[in-house]
Amino acid sequence: MTPCGRWREELIDHALDQPASAALSVHLATCSGCAAALADWRARMGQLDAGVRALVVREPAPNLRARVLAEIGSGPTRFPLAWGMRTAIVGAVLIASIVLVTYGVALKKGGAQSTALASAGAALSHWRAPTDVLLENTRY
Repeated sequence: MTPCGRWREELIDHALDQPASAALSVHLATCSGCAAALADWRARMGQLDAGVRALVVREPAPNLRARVLAEIGSGPTRFPLAWGMRTAIVGAVLIASIVLVTYGVALKKGGAQSTALASAGAALSHWRAPTDVLLENTRY
C-alpha cells in the first residue's frame, strides 16, 4: 500500500519507534493505505534487525586463523619479468605522449606568434612616413 504523501515522513519516523502525533494517530485510524504501509515498514525493520543479530552472533570458521596465517607466511606475490617489461613499456609510452603533447602546444604557440608577426609586418609595409606624403605633393 502507498501512504499519503502528507504523512510519509512522519510515518517513517513512527515506524522507527518515534511516538506518533495525535493527528497521525487519528489519520492511521481512518486511512488503510497509511496503516498498511506502517505495518509493512515495521515488518521489514524486524527482518533487518533479525539479520543483523544473526550476523553479530555468527562465529568465524574454525580454520580461518590457519588460512590467514598460511597466506601471510607464503610471502609477497612476485610478478614475473614480463609484468615488469609491460610496466616499463607503458611508462615509456606515457612519457613519449606527454613530450609530444607539450611539443605540439609549443609549436601551436609559436605558429600563432609567427602569424601575428607576419600580419604586423604586412601592416608596416603599407605604412608611409608623413614626410613622404608631403614630398609627393607637387603643389608646393
